[in-house]
Amino acid sequence: MNGTTDKKTLYSYVSLREKKYSGLNYNYTNNTALYANFVPFLMDLSMKLLRNVHDNIKNNYGLSKTDIKILEDAFKSSRIEYHFILKDNIKIMMDKMNYNYPEVLLLDFTDFSNYLIQIIIESNLNKLSGEVLSKPSYAYNYLLKYSILRQQMKIVINIIEVNICDKFSICVQKSDYSEYLTEWLRYILNANNVTINKLFYEISRISKSNLYNSTTMIKFHHKLDIITASGCIYQRSAIDFLDEVVSGHDIIKFVNRELRKYVILFKNLFEIVDENYEVNTTNEKELDKISKRLHLWIESENFEIRPVLEDIVDNIWYNVQKWPTKVQINLRNICTEIITLK
Repeated sequence: MNGTTDKKTLYSYVSLREKKYSGLNYNYTNNTALYANFVPFLMDLSMKLLRNVHDNIKNNYGLSKTDIKILEDAFKSSRIEYHFILKDNIKIMMDKMNYNYPEVLLLDFTDFSNYLIQIIIESNLNKLSGEVLSKPSYAYNYLLKYSILRQQMKIVINIIEVNICDKFSICVQKSDYSEYLTEWLRYILNANNVTINKLFYEISRISKSNLYNSTTMIKFHHKLDIITASGCIYQRSAIDFLDEVVSGHDIIKFVNRELRKYVILFKNLFEIVDENYEVNTTNEKELDKISKRLHLWIESENFEIRPVLEDIVDNIWYNVQKWPTKVQINLRNICTEIITLK
């Protein structure tokens, strides 16, 4: 299954087999061992993710009671359909396809599972008729329901990749800072509305306590205050928008006109960061630690997010100070342009 882009949703599905992995040690020497270990793991995880998607859509996007009832019925039957379709197809894949390494079958099977989840989510969203989902997206020139599909698939793919890494030591290699940031943003997308609102509140507090009160910084604080005071659908859209830019997707023709300059500037910003940020052993250890703590924050109500945010700021600040002066000036100028855009 090759990487494809759905023009309606802007969601770009990248096949797991197209990514670079570490840990491909071929421990599973036969299909029987693979079936016994990986398939039940993936099916169980995917069923939980379908429940997670159901809960996210139900609780985070302001659905009407009527649409919530339709959604619950749709996902109840979808989980059963997913189970049987996946079970039938793994048998077909194992019987008819010739794989030199079982791990390749593992990735192809996961691709199929992810694609099936995407079809289920889109089908269930299309059954809803409420006004909320028919509204335009905040950032893009299409309906909100397509943004919801894209956001939920990002969450699904991220969680599956992390769990495969933890369980089977088959991990997507990260060579750029933006790849870590993308993972963090997708953890955040999976948070509930209250948690996301707390996140923006803490970001605003940190910025006001650490940055100079120049005219530019006052404008920056003002923009953060607007986002913090906005509804959670808007906040979630802001995270999704940044994810699209950081991920390197070509979104300029899909976003609303007033955001196109932001796309260009943010892309320039993260190109500079990726070119100069060294993912060495020390930084990799720190970034992995941040990833794990963000995951814990989403899972636990008692976990404080502010120390994690402060570590992110400290890490990037420490690294930027070591970059050439010209690079630092260029970075500062782009940040100023982003902040002062109207």
